[in-house]
Amino acid sequence: MGQTFSDEGQFEAICTKRILVTGGTGLVGKGIQAAIKKDPLAADESYIFLSSRDGDLRDKEATRAIFRRHRPTHVIHLAALVGGLFANQRRKVTPNPNPNPNVQREARSGEDDLRGPEP
Repeated sequence: MGQTFSDEGQFEAICTKRILVTGGTGLVGKGIQAAIKKDPLAADESYIFLSSRDGDLRDKEATRAIFRRHRPTHVIHLAALVGGLFANQRRKVTPNPNPNPNVQREARSGEDDLRGPEP
């Protein structure tokens, strides 16, 4: 269910920002993880780093469930289908549908049940 960074779970309750990072276990996501560990200004932020195992962002309902579960206040959308220099050339089926519309729709949603305090 994604990784949440906090001080032993204590500042989870006082965090004002819940930042959902899709593709959070990839190269850039790992860079963000390393940076926030060193950043004292991140004290009021809780990060949730998702991987593809946390849900299929190409699926509208799965994406909605992820947003309902984590209730992010901010989203860093890094998810992509990658596999190295020649991997995409070898794939016989291109990834479809694209996850971007689902993530954008949920991130922009103003529904109160998607925002607010964590359950």
